[in-house]
Amino acid sequence: MSDPTNDKKAKELIAEIREKNIPLSDLTSTTTPHGQFLHSQPLAAKVGNWLFCHAGLYPQMSWTDFQNKADNLLTNGAYADPFLIGSTSVLEAKDWWRDSGTRAQLEALIGGNGFYGIVFGHQPDAFGWEGQIAAIDGGKLIKIDNGMAPEAGSHPGSLLLFGQPSLMNTNSYPNPSVILANGDTNPLVPGALNKVLPPPQPDNED
Repeated sequence: MSDPTNDKKAKELIAEIREKNIPLSDLTSTTTPHGQFLHSQPLAAKVGNWLFCHAGLYPQMSWTDFQNKADNLLTNGAYADPFLIGSTSVLEAKDWWRDSGTRAQLEALIGGNGFYGIVFGHQPDAFGWEGQIAAIDGGKLIKIDNGMAPEAGSHPGSLLLFGQPSLMNTNSYPNPSVILANGDTNPLVPGALNKVLPPPQPDNED
């Protein structure tokens, strides 16, 4: 939405919907069911004391200020604003979890905003646990991106389940579970940091 001519995933999506003879306006117009749905989606969601956002790195601001800024940008179609797609935004930030100081600062920030933890995706290898949902720091950070895409390893998917939703309103770990691709359900036990974290890899510009 910010720059479809230079974004690989946008190009792939546009090619796919054209192949199916679906007008692009079905997704972009606010007068169509699909367009209305897409335009109504929030930048992030607060569920109980939990923040759900794509990349996980919440900015240095109050939740009220975050909501107001996000609503303003999305309402005005400012999809290319750095707040939305910058390298440290809730949509695009990567590898922030590798630094314990950054995590501590983030957890203090969200705690001051009434959150217990964050659930995020975008980084299949987060916490050094590729191919599965994982949690660290007493369960305050949960990553749910298994890496199902071929370029991310084609790992089986799984689902995060908060079996006791009322516990999401508390300032303690709500003991969620993971439903695996084979149907088994396992408790999500924090502790991925017992593994050695790999060093950040340089981006390949080739």
